[in-house]
Formats: sequence, C-alpha cells, structure tokens
Amino acid sequence: MIENLECEFLPFMEPRLSKLIFQCLSHPVRYVREVGFQIFTALIVAAPEDVKEFAHQLSQCLAIGLSDNWNQVRIAAAITTRRLLLTYSESKEEFYPVLLPKLCLNRYYKSEGIRTYSQDSWRLIVGTEGRNLVAKYMDDIVKCYLSSTTSTNLAEREAACACISELATKIDQTAFLPHVIPLLEALISCTENESWSVRDAACLACGSFIMEHPTISKPYLEGLYKILFRNLGDPIQLLRQGAATTLGNIATAYGIETLGIILPKLIEGLTTVGSTKHQFTSISTHINPSSHAVTSTTLDGNHGHGHLVADEGACVQHDPQCEFAVPGKILVTSESLMRFLEGSTSSSTTTSNLHHIQSHCLCCRKSKLPQTWHLTDGSIYLVGTLTSVSEYKKDIENLIPLMLQATQEKSYLDHYIIHETFCKILPLVAKAIGKRTFKESLQDLFEPIFYTIESVNPMTSGIGKNCLGELAEFLGPNILRSRVELYNPRFIHYVPEVRIQ
Repeated sequence: MIENLECEFLPFMEPRLSKLIFQCLSHPVRYVREVGFQIFTALIVAAPEDVKEFAHQLSQCLAIGLSDNWNQVRIAAAITTRRLLLTYSESKEEFYPVLLPKLCLNRYYKSEGIRTYSQDSWRLIVGTEGRNLVAKYMDDIVKCYLSSTTSTNLAEREAACACISELATKIDQTAFLPHVIPLLEALISCTENESWSVRDAACLACGSFIMEHPTISKPYLEGLYKILFRNLGDPIQLLRQGAATTLGNIATAYGIETLGIILPKLIEGLTTVGSTKHQFTSISTHINPSSHAVTSTTLDGNHGHGHLVADEGACVQHDPQCEFAVPGKILVTSESLMRFLEGSTSSSTTTSNLHHIQSHCLCCRKSKLPQTWHLTDGSIYLVGTLTSVSEYKKDIENLIPLMLQATQEKSYLDHYIIHETFCKILPLVAKAIGKRTFKESLQDLFEPIFYTIESVNPMTSGIGKNCLGELAEFLGPNILRSRVELYNPRFIHYVPEVRIQ
C-alpha cells in the first residue's frame, strides 16, 4: 500500500502508527519483525523526510535486526539498512557507530544470501574507504565482534572469528594493536566451542593472528598447541585440516623454535594408525510401538559413520542454530546400541533410552568417537602445510616412509581417506624436496597412488588421478611414464588419461 500510494500515504502517518511499526520490530514472532522492516524500507522510499526524524531510533532497531537469529529477519534488516544509509548519504556517518560493525560482521555470515547482500551493501555504502572507516570506528567494531563470539547463534560466532582474522591481516596496525590481546583471547575461547564449525574458524583465525603478531601471541602458544594437536586427531576432517593449517602458520611465524614441539608430535601421529577399537555400524532402526523391533545393517567401505533413525521427535536438535542437526536421527556406536538393546524396551523408556545413547548433532564433538587413523590423517595434512616452511624441508624426506607405512594399513573401513590425503599432499612434498630426491622414492609411492586411482569411489579415484597428473607435470610425462611402466605396465594407461586441474 505504501509503495503504491507513496506521498499520498503521508496523512495517515500518525505517531500512533509509527509507534505500532516500531513495536513490530521487536515482536516475538519473526514474521512480524520481518514485515516491520519491510514497512520501513517502503517508508524511506516514499517519505524520506518524514522518516528522518526517527532515523536514529530506527538505526538502533536495525542493529538488533542485523543480529537476528532468523535469516529472513536479518536480510530484511539488511535491505532497510542499505536503503537508510544510501538515502541519507550526507549524514550517514551518524549511523556508523551502530550499523557499521553489523555490516562488517554480516559480510562473513554463513547464509550465502545475507553474506553476498552485505558485501554488495558494503561496496555501495563505503566505496573504497572501508579500511579507513574500520580503523576510525575500531572500538565499536571490536566491541561488536567480542560480543558476537559469545552469541547463541553459531553462524554469528563463526562469522566473528573470520572478521577478527580480517582485522589482524588487513587493517592499519596502529588502530588494531590496543585490541590484540582481548581479540586473541576471544578466539582461543572459541576453539573450545561446542560447534565444530566455530572451533575450525577460530583455529584458522588464530593462525592468521599469530602470523601477524607473533611476539604478542607467544604467551598463548602452550595452550594453543594442546588444542591444535587435539584437533589434528578430530573425527571431523575439516577440523583436522584447519589444525594442520594453523600449525603450519605457527611454524612459519616462529621457525626453528617450533621444530622440537611439532616434529615429535608429527612423527607420533604418522605411526598411530592401526585397527580401530570403535567401529561404527550403519543402523536403520524402525521402532514399532507394539514390538519395538530394531534392525541393523553393516557399513560398506564408502561410509565412515552410522545413523540410528528413530521415531520422529525421538531426538531434538542439539543446537537450534545448527544446520546439520536432523530431527529423528542420532549417532550411535555399536557398543551404545548393545547397551540399549540389553536395556528395557518398555514403551515408557524406549524413546528416552534412544535419546540418551548419543543424541548429539553433527556439529558436536561427541557425535563420533576419535579413532587412531584420524590423527594419522591430520598428521599427513600437517606434512603438506610444513612443505612451505624452510626449517622443515630437510625433515620432509624422512617422513615419506612413515606416510607410506600409514597407507599400508587397510584393516579399517575409512582407510581410503588416508589415501586421498596422501595423494593431495604428495605433489607438495615432491616440490619441497626436489626432483632428484623425490625420484629415489617414486617406485614405492606408486602403490598407494594406483590403489587410490582404482577406487570404486569416483571422487577418490579423481584425487588419485589428479595427483598423478601433477607429478607428470612436475617430473615430465615421459619420465613418469617410464617409471610407471617399470613398476607395473598394467597402470601405464592411466598416465595419458590424466587431466591437470
């Protein structure tokens, strides 16, 4: 109605109506909040002069809306914010202390729509003055980021970690230095978060932080090492990769000082792989209210975890903001299942027992038990990150036999993941130690490469082929072809088929 009537709507814009619209912005129902911001967007377009008198009050509401847990409300507030700042461009700096920190934060928000819209808004509103404005309003921005690291919204906590990393690497250090310690402590606190995505973002941000401020960060290294070495053996692959990347950054920042700490842990991790004690079972569970019958099937080699699918409502989301949590699905180990089957199956306790077996969403660190191969996989990733650190290059050659030994163990279901990781980092190892040294070990390396290539999993096979292609580019296709033919002529046809990505 406002969009169509435009200025003709102004006679109806009474104080009672504006008060009612402001009440909508804090309404407990998210649909009402969303419509409230949409109304203000239309009012700014239709009657900018009339809205200007309560623009400051609106900016306070927009700051809250830009942190709303519901994406629909957050994007509606982002649209209104852009319209407000572009309409009142001459006086927009009055709103910066309140709105600029939220705009900064949402540029890294997990939702793609909010993230891209906020990035576009940032370019339209601040142009090329972004860094200068961030430095100018640093106190307000840091306060916002610190608050967001303790938010109930895990996507906001994750975005805050990324934003803190950006401050450490892109902003004028004169303005940033007074805030280094509280921001670093906030990141370290987030490395213990219950959400794996927040822990991963915090670890990566710590790595960037340390690269830029090694002296200030040094007192925190001991505690950070414990966290990173633990994450190196985490069941979640992205956490293992993030820990390896951060340890690589630490090694780059402190050089030879880290050699005595990282290298022994790396060797230990490469040699821990073996038969895992806790194997997961894929369980398709159907609970009949009358019989409570439970059926299960065994995992095939292409899956590393199992699901227990219970009645709808048997499991609730562990984190209401977690996009990975699926109602009605919980993860169990075979041991937990046996404890459940041996327990009571009365109708009053079945659902409760199922829920308490291991009712964690996929972002929870307890949703899957660590296994010995997880640490080996993370350690192989760490070898890849250390190839760019000059102090470690002479030790990389000695680690090749340990990585080869790790790929020989195939008695556990997820051994193909070790082969994938090995093929991903092998070209980096080759470039780090040089052609002559690498050729000495080449014949032994073919076994895990071709085992990966001949996997029934297309993704695994593709990783192996890509590895072979990069080695062909590095050594020369003729040299590689002759070495493959010497190893086993059966595999020679894989060399010409490789496509360098």
